[in-house]
Amino acid sequence: MRSCVVTGIGWVTCLGHEPSTVSDRLRRLQHGIVPFQPFLDDPQIPVKVAAPLQGFDTASADQEDWTFPGTLRFRLEQLRALS
Repeated sequence: MRSCVVTGIGWVTCLGHEPSTVSDRLRRLQHGIVPFQPFLDDPQIPVKVAAPLQGFDTASADQEDWTFPGTLRFRLEQLRALS
């Protein structure tokens, strides 16, 4: 039988990137849904809100230009999956 050991937990959500922050916001019934400027500017998009990840910039078509908070570490494949 194989075993697995979990040594920590990491969260990347619209509520925050640290377990304590996410837990606190969930307990206070907060959400991360906000008016999203790219949607507001386009009349063809009927939805005007989103739950963006704070500190991430994936606006460039070139994935090498994407940025994310320095406290987080991602492989490029993982960052692509978040966009």
